[in-house]
Order: sequence, then structure tokens, then C-alpha cells
Amino acid sequence: DLHSFPTRRSSDLALWRYRLAEAHLAQGRTAEARRLLDQSPAGSWGGVTEGDRARLQARIWQCVGQPERAAAQYETAMPGPGSRSLADGLLALDYGWFLLGARSRRAAATALLTARGVLAGLGAAALTAACDQGLLACGVRMPAVLPDRETSEGLEVLTAREQVVARLVAAGKTNREIAAELYVSVKTIEYHLSIIFTKL
Repeated sequence: DLHSFPTRRSSDLALWRYRLAEAHLAQGRTAEARRLLDQSPAGSWGGVTEGDRARLQARIWQCVGQPERAAAQYETAMPGPGSRSLADGLLALDYGWFLLGARSRRAAATALLTARGVLAGLGAAALTAACDQGLLACGVRMPAVLPDRETSEGLEVLTAREQVVARLVAAGKTNREIAAELYVSVKTIEYHLSIIFTKL
């Protein structure tokens, strides 16, 4: 179809710019990465999602020594429950490692559990292993197989309430969302998570 050809070509160019910006950033060329990101159209377009853009922007802020702006970018773009987007999983994974570097182990564990829920659901074994490595650094050891709703295998050491919280976190929900779902305070969820992290 001749009418759709320019659109396809333009969208391919958007993805190419994003991938090139990632490559520049990996080589420490932040100015080039920022220029290419600025040239990409706003919003999800051409295979580049909002999660992709937010992740790259946060990494740029990190590289130029502005961790507060990076943290704000990550926090704003963190995926919601039930996300099955690779971009969301990668963003949560990077955020987890960023928080780990900032010595915020509890917050890092929450982000990494979110990433693990998304990436394991996509069958991304290597990325799931990266989540597990980060979780180990946080003091959290994941069971070899994340239990589903029908079994408590691997979670026998947890109380019934702790198992519910653990499953909701593994599904990618934030502490605030879990608190709302269980009709308790966020501090209560944080208390449960501290015990879960210790036990697992």
C-alpha cells in the first residue's frame, strides 16, 4: 500500500534513532544519545514506547550526574500491575539496580520484584536471572519456581497473609496498590515485606 509506506518508513526511523541513542549511551556519549532521543517523536510510536523513552531518559540523567532527576523519571514511569511490556520490565529492572546502587535495598527489591513479574511472564530467562541477581544483593532469595495461585510450594515458611502479599508483589503491584487491595496501610505492607524478605 503506497499510502502507508512513508508511515512505516518513518516509524522504522524512530526505532533506529532510539536504538542508536542506546548504543551511544552505552559508549558514554550522552550528548549524542540525548540529541537522538530529542529527535524521536513523543509518545508510543514506531515501536518506541513511553517506557523505552523514560528508561533512556533516566539513564541519561544518571550518566550526567543527576540522580534525583533519574529517580523521578523512573518512579513516574514504573509499570502498573499486569504489564506484559518488555520496555516496562527493562525499566523496572534498571530502576531496581539504580536503587541498589543508591543503597535503597527495600525499594530496590520492590522494583526488581516488579521487573521479575513482567520479565518472567515474557519468558525472558536471562533478564529474569538479572532480577534474581539484584534481589540476592538486596537479601532476597527467590524460590527456584515462583509459585502460582494454586500452590504454596516454596512459600511454606510464610503465613497466609504473607503469601498473599508475596504473590501480589510478584504480580508487579506496588506497595500502595497492594495496601488498597487488602484494605490496610502502606506501612503494614512494608512490615509484611520486611518479614518476607527475611524469611525468603
